Amino acid sequence: MAPRTPPITAFQGKGAFVTGAASGIGFALSEALVRRGANVMMADIDQARLEQARDRLGHRAECVVCDVSDPGSVEAAAAKTIEAFDKVHLLFNNAAVSVTGTVGDIPMEDWHWAVGINLMGVLYGVEAFTPLMLAHGEGGHIVNTSSMAGHSAPPRALSYAATKFAVVGLSESLRLDLKGDGIGVSVLCPGWVATEFYRTETLRPSGLLPAASAMEHPDVLDSAKLMSRGISASQVAELTLNSILLNRSHIFTSPDARFLIDHRHKVLTTNYDACLAEI
Repeated sequence: MAPRTPPITAFQGKGAFVTGAASGIGFALSEALVRRGANVMMADIDQARLEQARDRLGHRAECVVCDVSDPGSVEAAAAKTIEAFDKVHLLFNNAAVSVTGTVGDIPMEDWHWAVGINLMGVLYGVEAFTPLMLAHGEGGHIVNTSSMAGHSAPPRALSYAATKFAVVGLSESLRLDLKGDGIGVSVLCPGWVATEFYRTETLRPSGLLPAASAMEHPDVLDSAKLMSRGISASQVAELTLNSILLNRSHIFTSPDARFLIDHRHKVLTTNYDACLAEI
């Protein structure tokens, strides 16, 4: 029997869960969903900013404090979402942090922090919410936020690229697993977006980049400049929601990053062919 197409054809009345919702792409996704008639549970670890963000969106938005690196916290947030909306149809595993540096630069506690949020936070969301979508049988869609760094690794981004490549692989495999269950899966791969995502560097548990001096660090300064030239978070959100309706597997946002995909493809095929020629 042919796989069913995910029946998300409109957002009106659908239940949605969005992590990293207090700011940036997460807030923009929440705002776009509310505008299209969805009921949105906004999740973030920063309670004050989260509540302020929720208050901007009106009665269709609720919020829950959630540490995505803690599976118990994610399970509790899922339970609150069901309590509020009865059903959940849309999951946006969007929360992430930036950790720059190369070999010898990144303390192990920062590595564990980045992996816990950027990768395990996605997995915990998938594990908590997929059974809830399957249970109601009305279909749904999962969007996991990766990055262009999940397709082409930049320098001085060991932990960030590692986690974002992993999210791409997780999403592609999950899409195959759920294709017959009426649940679509997309991986969002933004380029530079005009947010303050670079400020997550100041939250690193090692304290290596305290807030007072973070903007003086070359890595953070470069990221801030590049992000300021990026597209808006609202543009990313609108593209993402349209892509859900079209059941796209990958969502790209950067008009000037296609060369990264092309270059990676060329490197892979060149080396593949060279190796096979020696067998």
